[in-house]
Amino acid sequence: MKREKLYELRKEAKLTQKQMSEFANINRSYYGLIENGERNPSLPIAEDISEALGKKVEEVFDNEVFFANKCYVKKQSPKAS
Repeated sequence: MKREKLYELRKEAKLTQKQMSEFANINRSYYGLIENGERNPSLPIAEDISEALGKKVEEVFDNEVFFANKCYVKKQSPKAS
């Protein structure tokens, strides 16, 4: 299931998969798997990809990635009392 929205936004921004992978500090082939819907990004990687596109995470990735627990959630550090 290709992530059409991610693909279209990347093309509109005139960015290559290599450039996107550099923004997210990941391997280009891993970015390709994310774009093709074969892998789900961690939240920090999804945020980096979205930031590179000038969008919010919710605008780039479908809710099902995050709400179906398919995305690794950023761990919150415990608050000091």
